[in-house]
Amino acid sequence: MSTAPENKVRKDLVQVFFGLVLTQIAIYATSLIGIHFNDLSWLCAAWTHLILALSLTAASWFGWQMAVKNATFDDEASIFQGSFVLSVLDIVLVGLYFLLVHQVEMDNVTAFPSVDKPPKLIRPSASPESWTILIIFGIYAVWDSASQRIDKKPYGPWPSLLCVILVIGATLVSGRAAIEPGWLAVWCDTYLLGVVVLFRALKRLQKWAVRERKDNPTTSYFKAPKGIWVWIVICGCVIVAAGIVAVFFLPPGK
Repeated sequence: MSTAPENKVRKDLVQVFFGLVLTQIAIYATSLIGIHFNDLSWLCAAWTHLILALSLTAASWFGWQMAVKNATFDDEASIFQGSFVLSVLDIVLVGLYFLLVHQVEMDNVTAFPSVDKPPKLIRPSASPESWTILIIFGIYAVWDSASQRIDKKPYGPWPSLLCVILVIGATLVSGRAAIEPGWLAVWCDTYLLGVVVLFRALKRLQKWAVRERKDNPTTSYFKAPKGIWVWIVICGCVIVAAGIVAVFFLPPGK
């Protein structure tokens, strides 16, 4: 049996897909820059959606690079091995990032826009990205569980599961038809962005605890470096504030 320490096949394929997602983000950003729209809330909704997609993709790319750094691949086993399952999950996740970018509420978006059909904004909605990110965090939980068994990683899926619960809240709020859709999308995107960054902070906390507990099994999470807790508190405040605004303070729809 032979193995490739850095699992080059798996990494190269997924890297290409990440590149495609980032290219789409650049195309949408370029199109947005040239749009002049009277309804500020619709324009802000498009930008927050794009920022959310960029943040999730960039954070995922960096976290994925660290996760597969020491993964192994059995050349002789072909697709009949656990690493193939993880590779499929990687591809599905990047496909969902691609879908998230295309959920920005715009029509006629191309790399080379036509003069006759310039890019334009359409009615925003926070619901599509909420459901997409809910599925993404669900797959994160599956990926963490599978990686724990296949790659023998000591990290469980609890950060992913906690974020699933938080995103369910966004899916419930995002469907409120009586609220002005533009600002509802802005605040739901802000809420989801808080969850995305919180997930990375919780993963950092989890890895710190695993490392520390090798020598001291009773080490408390509260002994983690202050920088980790600062990010957790900031993200928690953003999530709570955005949720309160989305539920209680937005104007009614037109």
